[in-house]
Amino acid sequence: MEKMGIIELFLTLLPFVLCTEEGIVTSQNVDEVLLKDKFSLVLFYAPWQKDCKPVIEMIDNLRTKFQSRADIFIGKADIYNDLKLATKFMIEDYCLLKYFVKGSQVAESYEGNLNEEDIEVFINDQSNTELSEDDFKRSLIKLDTETFDRYIRDKEKTALVLFYAKWSAKCKTLLETMKRAARHFKTEPHCLFAYIDSETNHEVMVKEKIGEYPAFKFYPVNNKDGEMYLPGKFDERWSEKNITKYMSIHCKSKVAEQHVMDKLIGKIKDLDIFTRNFIMRSGNTKEQERIIRETVLKINILPPAKRFTADYYVEIMRSVMKQGESFLDEEVTRIDKMLLAEMLEKHKDEMTEKRNILQHFRSHRNHYRKDEL
Repeated sequence: MEKMGIIELFLTLLPFVLCTEEGIVTSQNVDEVLLKDKFSLVLFYAPWQKDCKPVIEMIDNLRTKFQSRADIFIGKADIYNDLKLATKFMIEDYCLLKYFVKGSQVAESYEGNLNEEDIEVFINDQSNTELSEDDFKRSLIKLDTETFDRYIRDKEKTALVLFYAKWSAKCKTLLETMKRAARHFKTEPHCLFAYIDSETNHEVMVKEKIGEYPAFKFYPVNNKDGEMYLPGKFDERWSEKNITKYMSIHCKSKVAEQHVMDKLIGKIKDLDIFTRNFIMRSGNTKEQERIIRETVLKINILPPAKRFTADYYVEIMRSVMKQGESFLDEEVTRIDKMLLAEMLEKHKDEMTEKRNILQHFRSHRNHYRKDEL
């Protein structure tokens, strides 16, 4: 019985061994055959299709030519009798050549001439291309027509793509915003930020149905057709804060979201000009008092939710006039020590707000003192 069991096991495994040796890809062996450390070229065909028979022979010849290359796999897949495999790679027609660069699980279409010489050149060329995890760890990835699907169709990645034009000032600004947002996710390779020049990659624009630029398109793991990304309902801007929050939610990344929120919490953009002018008038008591009065007037017309935090701006200004600009450094140091201690989350948020506002004053001070030097 034991011997029969071994024989039965051998006979069961034999078809899979033969399939691999003959370069036949099936839904059962696909994960074993299409390894990420190899360049793979696969013909998806139907056995009854006459036009495909010469291509099948050509693939068999190429497989023989490259059989000594351990880093290359050349095979064929009968998708007429294996619908599961056809569905896996979204094959909608017969006699299609697809390839996988090293390190990628995305099937890309071969669009060259269907002759043995051209395909051989293509194999030699593409077999040197390798996609490593380090590529995904880059903060912001530049795409083109050749690499778009390779990165964006990867079903293990969530991606946000900026379609831009080099000559557009708005596009340039958004690209810088994108870079800043992407840095928060540099330790999360499953969450991709990318950009593509719309004018030099027109095919991608048409394929992705991008009618204008700048434009953002979002590609979650469960929808590689993508969807247009528009800013939040109550803050219609493509800002670092909005983009980071949006991607944090979809990438399930609380670390990245918290990082940018901690840096932004407490700051009030409407008071930035008063902060800057106050620091610029250092040593001029009369002018600084005037700026404080103007700041108070501005605070009085702010939404109620912002006024409590805004009052701290005035408190800082008065402390600086009384104690000098060293107050900014001393107070930041004091708050940093407090943040290291255990405290209620509410108090921690209050301390973080104060620290960020102080840091805002310090940034202006350092900027203008540097200019003076």
